[in-house]
Amino acid sequence: MKQLFLFIFATIITFPAFSQNDTVIVENIVKFYIYNDANYKNVDAIDFIMKVTNNTGNPLPDLGATNRSQNVNFYINGKVDNPLSLYNGAELANGDKTIAPGSADTFDSGGWILAEDSGIRKKYGNEFTVQWEYMKIKSDIIKVNLNDKTFKTIAK
Repeated sequence: MKQLFLFIFATIITFPAFSQNDTVIVENIVKFYIYNDANYKNVDAIDFIMKVTNNTGNPLPDLGATNRSQNVNFYINGKVDNPLSLYNGAELANGDKTIAPGSADTFDSGGWILAEDSGIRKKYGNEFTVQWEYMKIKSDIIKVNLNDKTFKTIAK
């Protein structure tokens, strides 16, 4: 009886570890930074980054342009609003085009400057939500405030 109890107890304790190792994690990363180029000096900017971690035992489609266009969506205020960069990009011709088990891949949307007359402010205002989706798996929803240069997770 004692052995049966120990077996059941060990199974309960280790079960969550097994379930956590067979998942795909989609992270939503928001980054404020200072942008500089020939036309802009020290301008505030924002970037939206998706990170996919493969904790399954099988390879997954990578975040190269071909696979992004088929497997990724970007939501702003709850509606699909994919940036053009989702469909453009260089890929290795002979690469595996996969995210190996135990590995991660990121996609950087390219960033937007935050000048008062910038397109991101005109299109979405100074406060909006963002979320990524990879293979029907959604990231957390993040609320972004461009005026305060702040963001916070509000839901999944």
